[in-house]
Amino acid sequence: MMITLLLSFAAFATPPADYSQVKERGGCTYYNGPTEEDGTRPMRAECHWPDLTFERIDGLLSKWEDHDLYHSSVVAADIVGQDGDAVLVHQEHHTAGISNRELTLRLTKEVLPNGARYPWTMIAEQPEPAKGNVVPVRDDGYWEVTAAADGGVDVVYDLKYSPGGRVPGFIVKWFQTSGLVAVVEDFYEHATGSE
Repeated sequence: MMITLLLSFAAFATPPADYSQVKERGGCTYYNGPTEEDGTRPMRAECHWPDLTFERIDGLLSKWEDHDLYHSSVVAADIVGQDGDAVLVHQEHHTAGISNRELTLRLTKEVLPNGARYPWTMIAEQPEPAKGNVVPVRDDGYWEVTAAADGGVDVVYDLKYSPGGRVPGFIVKWFQTSGLVAVVEDFYEHATGSE
């Protein structure tokens, strides 16, 4: 199975310009981008999962209120409103060693020729967080899922996240590598039922 993952993935991977590879495993290659003007360092995963279908992943990502079921750092995801075609979801994130993060995201689904993109961004006016919680400075990103020509799906997970507040440098560095891998692998395990 692992050989199939690696062989099928080799044809898919195309590193983004100016991004550096930080890890490769489980059919995915992980990258960090150059630091942006606001201090955010983009993170990206490109995966080929031959054992999953677009329909399976779409069924998961389209249920905005269920994101806490497969992201271990998301402990709450509650729909709090609608903005046109977008759904507003209030989330709480827990990471060991730092204060909990709390924010409201605007999530949408964009149909693509062979799949879909599921982008999110923080709403401009964030509600006051619970005592002790911190509102992140930035949380923008997307999942993009397309049916692969040779079967399975090609998946991109792209994230620009700035936690705000006081965060030790070693936790930031961990999140940009191991934390990114954990997010993607949590989702894959849930999607395949192997968690």
